[in-house]
Amino acid sequence: METWRVVERKTSTGRKIMAAIEITLNDWMFRALVKERRVLTINPTYFSLDSGLGRRIYEIGRKHLGNQEIWKISLDKLAKKIGTTRELRFFKRDLLKIIGDDVIPDYQLSLEVGPRGGRPVVIFEHRESQS
Repeated sequence: METWRVVERKTSTGRKIMAAIEITLNDWMFRALVKERRVLTINPTYFSLDSGLGRRIYEIGRKHLGNQEIWKISLDKLAKKIGTTRELRFFKRDLLKIIGDDVIPDYQLSLEVGPRGGRPVVIFEHRESQS
């Protein structure tokens, strides 16, 4: 965003009230939004998610899964992407609750142990690719 201003109008009694907010976008944002259409849509159900963690997981899945069938990320890397300050064991517990509740729109998540008992891996899949 480059600039913004509040547009006011007068009521019938002469009182000023806000009618709109006018925003001027910088060139690169205008190009990305209008000309190149490089904007991700968000499922309306996203706004009904109760937890901030659930919303952040959806955002990360939306960005990284794209048109792939499946996207995998280690639990510790996901925690870093989310920006949590919680200990990994508590983050894992919270994630397992979200996985069990199965509330993330568009995506099904699972957690599996990495190869040879290695680090846990979080798997994101599109719901429609599930059989």
